[in-house]
Amino acid sequence: MAEEITVDTTSAAYDEMTHVWDMTNALLGGTRIMRQAGEKYLPRFAAEDKVNYQSRVKRSFLTNYFKRALRHLAAKPFGVEATVEDLPSQLEPLMFDADMTGNSFHVFAHRVFSQGLAKGMSHILVDYPDAPAEGETLADERLANRRPYLVNISPENLIAAHAEIIDGREILTHVRIRENETVRVGFGETVIQRVRVLEPGTWEIWELGKENRKEEWTVVGSGTTSLDFIPLVTFYAGRLDFMLADPPLYDLGFLNVAHWQSASDQRNILTVARFPMLAATGVDTQSVDSPTNSPEIKIGPFQVLRAQNSEARFYFVEHAGEAVLSGRQDLEDLREQMAILSAESMLRTRTGNVTATQRAIDKAEADSMLEQFVIDLEDTLDNALRYANAWLGNPLTDDAGSTKLSRDFSRTAATEADVRDLIKLRMAGELSRDTLFREMIRRGVLAEDFDLENEFEKADAEESALPELTGVSVSF
Repeated sequence: MAEEITVDTTSAAYDEMTHVWDMTNALLGGTRIMRQAGEKYLPRFAAEDKVNYQSRVKRSFLTNYFKRALRHLAAKPFGVEATVEDLPSQLEPLMFDADMTGNSFHVFAHRVFSQGLAKGMSHILVDYPDAPAEGETLADERLANRRPYLVNISPENLIAAHAEIIDGREILTHVRIRENETVRVGFGETVIQRVRVLEPGTWEIWELGKENRKEEWTVVGSGTTSLDFIPLVTFYAGRLDFMLADPPLYDLGFLNVAHWQSASDQRNILTVARFPMLAATGVDTQSVDSPTNSPEIKIGPFQVLRAQNSEARFYFVEHAGEAVLSGRQDLEDLREQMAILSAESMLRTRTGNVTATQRAIDKAEADSMLEQFVIDLEDTLDNALRYANAWLGNPLTDDAGSTKLSRDFSRTAATEADVRDLIKLRMAGELSRDTLFREMIRRGVLAEDFDLENEFEKADAEESALPELTGVSVSF
């Protein structure tokens, strides 16, 4: 029998993306969520009983390279406060409270960017508290604090979306958003399941309730808007098609799951290897000399093993260790692969004979992808501002500001080799003193508020006061 189609039925694109979000959410949830996922990401061996499996799960720990990489990447464009040029004065409150919950535009943009990098997309719904009453003035609206605001919709909650190509542009025609709410009922809680349906100029709120002892969806609210479009914009990171994406860290996620599995095996085999097994030959357990004449051999610091057979022998069987070393190598190999997939090899400091040219190439490749995502986010936020401006009665074609995010992704800790190379260039006369210090600031060796001019004056004064030094050389 075909499944009944209701307002909470998910779209085909949504169903295709759920496996991405399931793994991403499990990794972002850390060790606790990965343990709860059980066999989904940590398969049980064919001959492993449930008790032993649960013991292995409880010993497993996630080294969260995925979350670390995500935080590192998502923070790069937000080292400097996000700004909006030519922002209409009516939209200025968005800079201080973008979502009506106290989050600034900068914080809100960072959340959207991080979610998009992790899951391939993130949505922004530009909403308005409620329609102004008839005859209400702009002053009345401001007094009531009614203004447009931004809502971050996670991809898991936008359960369906449809669009048409009109005049070469992708125009949303239908959107359904899951909006479940947890409410207090006496001393307990209950979850109210709702779905918001948006179409150009209209909205509906559906709620799941019981009707004649059967759960049914019914409309509990509806209305019209002053807009002739759906005020929702989507930020994509790795777009494949409409509502489909290949997140840039997806492969890293798979490797992190593989690392979780290998680390679980490694910890399990260490448990086995650390406890040698007592073995005995020529011993009849029924004839073991013990006070109780028990058929079991007791082992402990205050126990004595006796056997009536003079040929009997007791000994421990210990793990040879080859599997432990192989497991350790597998973890190192996975870690290396994850470092390669993470921008700028940020999971470890690169060592060995790596040339400055190679470092520059690696970094340029990483930054080019990240910079494109930043440009896409700026466009997404600009569209959101245009939609907010339209809520105020202005034409959608009006410019509502231009978002500016940082694209200086070089503010990372300098390696020892970086500093050494810069000093060598300075000593060879290929680099000015001013450029040397500015590069040191850019790489975080010196503080951002380091006063170059003042420092140069002090250095010159000290140099003129010192006697001339001869026979001094500096080598590296």
